[in-house]
Amino acid sequence: MNKSKLASITLAVFVMVVAVAMGVKAYDNSANTVMENVTIEAYNVVADEGGDSFGAVAGPNVFMDMVFHGAVDIVGRTQEGGNIRAVLSSTTHEVLTDSDICDYSYIPVLPINSLNLTLPATSTIVACLTEPGQSIDLVIENTATTTNNVTIVAGTGMDLQEPDGNDVVIGQNNFGFLKLIKQSNGDVLVSVTETIPAD
Repeated sequence: MNKSKLASITLAVFVMVVAVAMGVKAYDNSANTVMENVTIEAYNVVADEGGDSFGAVAGPNVFMDMVFHGAVDIVGRTQEGGNIRAVLSSTTHEVLTDSDICDYSYIPVLPINSLNLTLPATSTIVACLTEPGQSIDLVIENTATTTNNVTIVAGTGMDLQEPDGNDVVIGQNNFGFLKLIKQSNGDVLVSVTETIPAD
Protein backbone atom coordinates (compact mmCIF):
# COMPACT_ATOMS: atom_id res chain seq x y z
CA MET A 1 0.00 0.00 0.00
CA ASN A 2 1.49 3.34 -1.00
CA LYS A 3 1.99 6.22 1.39
CA SER A 4 -0.75 8.43 -0.06
CA LYS A 5 -3.40 5.69 0.36
CA LEU A 6 -2.19 5.00 3.90
CA ALA A 7 -2.35 8.72 4.71
CA SER A 8 -5.87 8.94 3.25
CA ILE A 9 -7.06 5.94 5.28
CA THR A 10 -5.44 7.31 8.45
CA LEU A 11 -7.07 10.70 7.86
CA ALA A 12 -10.48 9.08 7.23
CA VAL A 13 -10.21 7.00 10.42
CA PHE A 14 -9.19 10.10 12.39
CA VAL A 15 -12.14 12.10 11.02
CA MET A 16 -14.55 9.24 11.89
CA VAL A 17 -13.19 8.98 15.45
CA VAL A 18 -13.49 12.76 15.95
CA ALA A 19 -17.04 12.75 14.49
CA VAL A 20 -18.13 9.91 16.79
CA ALA A 21 -16.53 11.62 19.79
CA MET A 22 -18.25 14.89 18.90
CA GLY A 23 -21.59 13.11 18.50
CA VAL A 24 -21.26 11.40 21.89
CA LYS A 25 -20.13 14.60 23.55
CA ALA A 26 -22.97 16.61 21.96
CA TYR A 27 -25.48 14.26 23.59
CA ASP A 28 -23.72 14.39 26.95
CA ASN A 29 -25.45 16.52 29.60
CA SER A 30 -22.22 18.04 30.93
CA ALA A 31 -21.23 21.68 30.62
CA ASN A 32 -19.96 23.23 27.37
CA THR A 33 -16.60 21.95 26.14
CA VAL A 34 -14.20 23.56 23.66
CA MET A 35 -12.17 21.15 21.53
CA GLU A 36 -9.70 22.43 18.92
CA ASN A 37 -11.66 25.66 18.38
CA VAL A 38 -14.95 23.76 17.98
CA THR A 39 -17.58 24.55 20.63
CA ILE A 40 -19.81 21.63 21.54
CA GLU A 41 -22.98 22.84 23.26
CA ALA A 42 -24.45 20.92 26.19
CA TYR A 43 -27.63 19.05 25.21
CA ASN A 44 -31.05 19.91 26.59
CA VAL A 45 -29.99 21.55 29.86
CA VAL A 46 -32.69 22.85 32.20
CA ALA A 47 -32.22 26.41 33.45
CA ASP A 48 -30.20 26.70 36.64
CA GLU A 49 -33.13 26.88 39.07
CA GLY A 50 -32.43 23.87 41.23
CA GLY A 51 -33.34 21.34 38.54
CA ASP A 52 -31.17 18.97 36.58
CA SER A 53 -30.65 18.09 32.94
CA PHE A 54 -33.60 16.11 31.65
CA GLY A 55 -32.09 14.54 28.50
CA ALA A 56 -33.24 11.00 27.84
CA VAL A 57 -34.58 9.02 30.78
CA ALA A 58 -33.77 5.33 30.42
CA GLY A 59 -36.45 3.90 32.66
CA PRO A 60 -39.60 4.62 34.65
CA ASN A 61 -37.78 5.51 37.88
CA VAL A 62 -36.21 8.95 38.16
CA PHE A 63 -34.13 9.64 41.28
CA MET A 64 -33.52 13.37 40.91
CA ASP A 65 -35.43 16.62 41.23
CA MET A 66 -36.70 18.05 37.95
CA VAL A 67 -38.02 21.49 37.10
CA PHE A 68 -40.55 21.80 34.28
CA HIS A 69 -41.11 25.23 32.74
CA GLY A 70 -44.55 25.32 31.14
CA ALA A 71 -47.50 22.97 31.08
CA VAL A 72 -47.12 19.25 31.78
CA ASP A 73 -49.66 16.88 30.27
CA ILE A 74 -50.11 13.59 32.11
CA VAL A 75 -51.98 10.78 30.45
CA GLY A 76 -53.19 8.20 32.94
CA ARG A 77 -53.26 7.99 36.70
CA THR A 78 -50.72 9.68 38.98
CA GLN A 79 -49.86 9.07 42.60
CA GLU A 80 -47.69 10.81 45.16
CA GLY A 81 -46.44 10.36 48.69
CA GLY A 82 -46.04 6.82 49.91
CA ASN A 83 -44.10 7.47 53.08
CA ILE A 84 -45.79 6.71 56.40
CA ARG A 85 -44.18 8.03 59.56
CA ALA A 86 -43.86 5.74 62.57
CA VAL A 87 -46.66 6.29 65.07
CA LEU A 88 -46.10 9.50 66.97
CA SER A 89 -47.13 8.85 70.57
CA SER A 90 -47.13 11.66 73.12
CA THR A 91 -48.90 12.91 76.21
CA THR A 92 -49.65 16.62 75.85
CA HIS A 93 -47.58 18.43 73.22
CA GLU A 94 -45.57 17.56 70.13
CA VAL A 95 -43.90 19.74 67.48
CA LEU A 96 -43.59 18.43 63.92
CA THR A 97 -40.27 18.94 62.13
CA ASP A 98 -39.20 19.83 58.60
CA SER A 99 -38.63 16.10 58.02
CA ASP A 100 -42.14 15.22 59.24
CA ILE A 101 -43.70 17.69 56.82
CA CYS A 102 -41.47 17.09 53.79
CA ASP A 103 -40.65 13.37 54.01
CA TYR A 104 -44.01 11.89 54.97
CA SER A 105 -47.50 12.10 53.50
CA TYR A 106 -49.19 10.25 56.38
CA ILE A 107 -48.62 10.62 60.13
CA PRO A 108 -50.49 8.39 62.61
CA VAL A 109 -50.71 10.00 66.05
CA LEU A 110 -51.52 8.19 69.29
CA PRO A 111 -52.40 10.80 71.93
CA ILE A 112 -52.01 9.42 75.46
CA ASN A 113 -54.06 12.43 76.62
CA SER A 114 -55.52 15.14 74.41
CA LEU A 115 -52.57 16.42 72.41
CA ASN A 116 -51.51 19.70 70.81
CA LEU A 117 -49.68 18.96 67.55
CA THR A 118 -47.76 22.06 66.50
CA LEU A 119 -46.68 22.56 62.91
CA PRO A 120 -43.06 23.66 62.38
CA ALA A 121 -42.12 27.32 61.99
CA THR A 122 -41.97 28.23 58.31
CA SER A 123 -38.32 29.32 58.72
CA THR A 124 -37.38 25.71 59.52
CA ILE A 125 -39.06 24.19 56.44
CA VAL A 126 -36.19 23.95 53.95
CA ALA A 127 -36.61 20.54 52.28
CA CYS A 128 -39.92 21.42 50.58
CA LEU A 129 -42.21 24.39 49.96
CA THR A 130 -39.25 26.42 48.78
CA GLU A 131 -41.12 28.59 46.24
CA PRO A 132 -44.36 30.60 46.52
CA GLY A 133 -47.35 28.63 45.24
CA GLN A 134 -45.86 25.22 45.99
CA SER A 135 -48.11 22.92 48.02
CA ILE A 136 -48.06 19.56 49.77
CA ASP A 137 -50.75 17.35 51.27
CA LEU A 138 -50.45 15.71 54.67
CA VAL A 139 -52.80 13.29 56.44
CA ILE A 140 -52.89 13.11 60.24
CA GLU A 141 -54.69 10.11 61.77
CA ASN A 142 -55.82 10.14 65.40
CA THR A 143 -55.37 6.48 66.40
CA ALA A 144 -56.61 6.97 69.99
CA THR A 145 -58.67 4.17 71.51
CA THR A 146 -60.22 6.61 74.00
CA THR A 147 -61.68 10.08 73.57
CA ASN A 148 -58.35 11.89 73.28
CA ASN A 149 -58.20 14.63 70.65
CA VAL A 150 -55.36 15.95 68.49
CA THR A 151 -55.47 19.73 68.05
CA ILE A 152 -53.46 21.20 65.17
CA VAL A 153 -51.54 24.32 66.30
CA ALA A 154 -49.95 26.82 63.92
CA GLY A 155 -46.18 27.17 63.97
CA THR A 156 -44.61 30.61 63.53
CA GLY A 157 -45.48 31.88 60.04
CA MET A 158 -48.31 29.38 59.59
CA ASP A 159 -51.76 30.73 58.67
CA LEU A 160 -54.18 28.06 59.94
CA GLN A 161 -57.55 27.75 58.15
CA GLU A 162 -60.58 25.60 58.98
CA PRO A 163 -63.92 24.96 57.25
CA ASP A 164 -66.60 27.44 58.28
CA GLY A 165 -68.30 26.20 61.45
CA ASN A 166 -65.66 23.54 62.17
CA ASP A 167 -62.36 23.50 64.03
CA VAL A 168 -58.81 22.16 63.79
CA VAL A 169 -59.40 19.37 66.31
CA ILE A 170 -59.07 15.76 65.09
CA GLY A 171 -61.18 13.45 67.22
CA GLN A 172 -60.64 9.81 68.15
CA ASN A 173 -60.36 7.53 65.08
CA ASN A 174 -60.75 10.54 62.77
CA PHE A 175 -58.49 11.91 60.06
CA GLY A 176 -57.23 15.42 59.42
CA PHE A 177 -56.42 16.33 55.83
CA LEU A 178 -53.94 19.21 55.67
CA LYS A 179 -53.06 21.21 52.57
CA LEU A 180 -49.97 23.42 53.00
CA ILE A 181 -49.38 26.20 50.45
CA LYS A 182 -46.35 28.53 50.42
CA GLN A 183 -47.41 32.18 50.12
CA SER A 184 -45.48 34.97 48.40
CA ASN A 185 -44.59 36.59 51.75
CA GLY A 186 -42.94 33.36 52.98
CA ASP A 187 -45.80 32.29 55.24
CA VAL A 188 -47.53 28.96 54.76
CA LEU A 189 -51.31 28.71 54.46
CA VAL A 190 -52.59 25.51 56.11
CA SER A 191 -56.10 24.26 55.46
CA VAL A 192 -57.29 21.62 57.96
CA THR A 193 -60.30 19.41 57.22
CA GLU A 194 -61.38 16.72 59.67
CA THR A 195 -63.28 13.67 58.46
CA ILE A 196 -65.16 11.05 60.44
CA PRO A 197 -65.80 7.36 59.66
CA ALA A 198 -68.75 6.90 57.33
CA ASP A 199 -69.42 3.31 58.35
